Parts: sequence; C-alpha cells; structure tokens
Amino acid sequence: MTLPIINILEQIIRKATVFLLRDFSELDIIQNTNCDTRSFVIHSCTKIQKRIIEGVSKYSSDDIGKLVFCHEQRITNLPDGKYLLVNLIDNLTNLEKALPFFCIEFSLQTIVQQKRKIHCGIQYFPAIGEIYYVDNNEVWVDKFNHQQSNRFKLRVSNFKANKYKLLAMELTLADSWNKALLIKINNAVINNKQIRCFGSLRYACTLFLTGKLDIIVYDRLESIYDSDDLIKLLVTKVGGIVNVINPNINVISTSSIRVSI
Repeated sequence: MTLPIINILEQIIRKATVFLLRDFSELDIIQNTNCDTRSFVIHSCTKIQKRIIEGVSKYSSDDIGKLVFCHEQRITNLPDGKYLLVNLIDNLTNLEKALPFFCIEFSLQTIVQQKRKIHCGIQYFPAIGEIYYVDNNEVWVDKFNHQQSNRFKLRVSNFKANKYKLLAMELTLADSWNKALLIKINNAVINNKQIRCFGSLRYACTLFLTGKLDIIVYDRLESIYDSDDLIKLLVTKVGGIVNVINPNINVISTSSIRVSI
C-alpha cells in the first residue's frame, strides 16, 4: 500500500458519506411533514454501509482487517485476528431530529486472546465537518469547510478555575442519572449551569479533546455491540484520564480534576 492506513480509512469514510449532508438537510423539511424520519435515516444508513463495504473491498484484509459492523455482530467474543470495527451512526435519534451530534467511527484493531490493541482510529462528524484521528500515539483534528482544511494536533490543558469548568453528562440508564445528581469537582458542588448533555458520548469527547469541555460523566456502553476503547485511547493520548467511579459510571477529565458522585 502506498498510503498510510489512516489515510486509506479517511478516504473510505469520506466517500461513503458524501451524500449524507444532503440527506441531513432534507431531514429539516421532513420533520415538518407527516413523513417518518426514522425510515429515511435507516435508508441513509443502509447506503452508508453499502458504500463502506464497497470501499473496504478494494483492500486486503491483511492491511485493514476483517470488516465488522458493531450493530450487526457482538464484538465481545470475536476470535483472534485483525478487524476494522465500524460504528455506523452512534446516535440515530440525533440524526432523526436533524441534530448534528452524531458520528461514524472506524477502529482498526488486533485481538489476541480477547485483548484489544488499537492501531488507529477515526471519528467523523459529517454534519459538523470535523474528523478526529488517532495514529502513531498522536491525536489530531481536521476541520474542513468547503475546499479548505485545517488540521492540528490536540493536547488538553489543566488550567481553569472550578467555576469555569464545563461538564457533560452522557447517561443512558435512569439509575445512572439518580446517582449522578450530586457531582463534586475538587470537593466543590457543580452548578447546574455548568452541565451540558448532547446525547452523544463521542461528540462530548471531541469537545473535551479541543478544550471546550473539562469533564464527561458517562455510564457503560452496551459492551456486546459497542465499545469505548477508541474513546479512552483518544482521551489518554491527549493527556486526559478515564476513571471508574462505580461499576456503572466512568469519568473523563484531566489529571488535576477530582470528581466525586
């Protein structure tokens, strides 16, 4: 292969979703009619999946692994081998409502005795025009508008007073919300005005990577069909940490922040 694998994956993901911005714009119109947005979104996802399969078929599985769509196959018990794990749309509800907080995720992994090693990964947010990459122990973002592209490396900062810190709560279980009602940052109770919720852990993660968010509280993803492995890798490679607060709740932050729930 003449191109680095990360560039190959970027080409595949861009070509597979080139039509999605048009579909995303049409959703605003459909919402004002009696038509079902869910069926429209499912049709778009089917087209994306077909194009990804076509793009991946041009390359050897020795290079980019065996293609696995996380919504179709349990990922917890995959046999040893090299895999390209694809999370097709991380939040269909946001897409249905024409909210831009959704992404398509590629993760190139090797599994040996159920232990995963991520070689590289991409999170693409087509409605926002941003791609986040992790490769060679570095994380960077490409923010593009029309024909212009601005790519830069990411690193989180530790310097911000508690009262200016912003927190995202990306919780899917009702019990998690009950446990997270009282959150303290460095022993100070967080103000409700400092809390955000986007309905997408991956989008919240991009805000952390770019310094717009300081903390993310989230509960465990449904591990048989999804994984936060790539999210954890992105966070740690930019200088952040992921702490397990209790069996269900994890916290993303910088090393200078202590979070208690």
